[in-house]
Amino acid sequence: GVRPVVTLTPIWREVIYQDPVTITCDVGSPAQEERKYYWYKDGEPMGRDQQSFRIDHVQEEHVGNYQCGTSTKNLSPPVTLTASQEYLILQRPPAIYEGDPLTLRCHSAYGFNGTNTTFYKEDKEIKFSVSDPEFHMDAIDGGASGTYRCTQVLLHHSDLTYHTYSANTSISVQPVSPVVTFTPNSSDILYQDPVTITCDVGSAAPKKQRYYWYKDGKPIDKVKKSFRIDRVRKEHVGDYQCGTSTKNLSPPVTLTAREGTRSSSS
Repeated sequence: GVRPVVTLTPIWREVIYQDPVTITCDVGSPAQEERKYYWYKDGEPMGRDQQSFRIDHVQEEHVGNYQCGTSTKNLSPPVTLTASQEYLILQRPPAIYEGDPLTLRCHSAYGFNGTNTTFYKEDKEIKFSVSDPEFHMDAIDGGASGTYRCTQVLLHHSDLTYHTYSANTSISVQPVSPVVTFTPNSSDILYQDPVTITCDVGSAAPKKQRYYWYKDGKPIDKVKKSFRIDRVRKEHVGDYQCGTSTKNLSPPVTLTAREGTRSSSS
């Protein structure tokens, strides 16, 4: 079956003590009313059986590794919830991939009413807002990797004074593994048939991207995203790989063909 996944809402894996968080067991199929869930924290059964639960104010005892499943035999990979005692943290998503949107949040502790948020990348200011604590990018590439910092002005209620706090995080954008596809699908190609071979790298690649192609482990003379073979012959059969760099190649996919003739469709 599909392996379950623990999700946090909001998505941040690091929160500040007293923050709320909802923890959900996503099993990929529609929820069934009577389905029972098994929850583990740090390897110990939690005695919960519902699909999700909310922690109103995160405390020390909530920090740790969570796993879930609809049976004890097929548990999710562990997801870690951490909490900070700082007044201000810079929150980031758990995994960051090329082509994805990215949101960072400059987040202050409960009751501190943070305002005047400034974001920096490598100490260069990239955004200022009086009221918006988030910084958003639509589709990122490797250039988004680096050190980010935010500052925010917090109100101390005890003596009604304002103080500026700073927090930082480092971002490492993961490349998306490319995939080779055949059109039509490789499972039914006859010799003499045409086939188009394409390198799918998600939405991250620019239009003028150079591609690297390999057949049976050796470079072939193709640089575009896709190429067409007008008539498949024996020398075209084999394992194809592609990528936008020679370091991050797709898994090999095999082009097969067989002798035969197409039955003319009436």
